[in-house]
Amino acid sequence: MRKIKIDVVVVPLSGHLFPTLNLLAPLLKDPLYEIRLFTGPQRKAVAEEMGFQVIPILKNSVDEFERVANNEGQLNLFSAYRQLSASLDLINAVSDQLVQEWQKIRPDLVIADFITLSGGLVAEQLNIPWITTMATQFAIETTDGPPCFFGGMGSPKNPFQSAQQWLGRKGTRLGKRIVTFLLRERLKRYDFKLYNQKGQETIYSPYSILGIG
Repeated sequence: MRKIKIDVVVVPLSGHLFPTLNLLAPLLKDPLYEIRLFTGPQRKAVAEEMGFQVIPILKNSVDEFERVANNEGQLNLFSAYRQLSASLDLINAVSDQLVQEWQKIRPDLVIADFITLSGGLVAEQLNIPWITTMATQFAIETTDGPPCFFGGMGSPKNPFQSAQQWLGRKGTRLGKRIVTFLLRERLKRYDFKLYNQKGQETIYSPYSILGIG
């Protein structure tokens, strides 16, 4: 019986890693699936104890990852840009490793945490179906209602609040376009486009997004 090969790519941060592991843990007992986990070496032992086959990423960059991953406060569009810019070298290093691994052993499906950009970007390049997992659904852009990255807004109660939120959504999209333009040279290897033909964000899977909060 041919097994379905699933590769999971997730950063070694508790709020991202453990919801994903708990989601996939029941599949470890199913002989139909063969699951490999790509995450940081600092979480290798605990993941292996749960039964996962672990392939460490960023083995030589643990300190750099910790510096980039630790936020002093809540992220906004500007601090998110700084964090993304600082992490791009690490993202590219992970991408290099994934390309090498997946050219040797091609998975049938990739499951990528939403901030682990390499998983989705490389899967898209290699035409491997992929799924996004995320525990913070508020990060996805919306077509109406409160915009992402603007905390404290509820459902609009009047035309002024509706207009305010419309401006927030437009501002978010404009800000992301500016960030993508500023980082265009460093993103060139992925032939990266911020939105697809449907106007949806390409950093999330076009197949499925699993909200596991």
